[in-house]
Amino acid sequence: MQVGTNTSFILEGKRNNPVLVLANSLAASPSMWDTQVKSWVKNYQVLRFSYPGHGDTVANDKVTTIDLLAAELMALLDQLN
Repeated sequence: MQVGTNTSFILEGKRNNPVLVLANSLAASPSMWDTQVKSWVKNYQVLRFSYPGHGDTVANDKVTTIDLLAAELMALLDQLN
């Protein structure tokens, strides 16, 4: 799934549960968490997302920095409320 940030993500779990955000390592995809998520969704909404150029998120023309990755995550969280 994607929202206005063009960040691909997977959000699983009960809507009113606290959100657990999983950020995978570079050159990996959110699927690396598949096994663990099965347990975590019992108590959390689990948000997995892809960095630009990783997983299903399209690469952009910007030089990526930690600050840019953090800003994109914050924009995604804002859009998901």
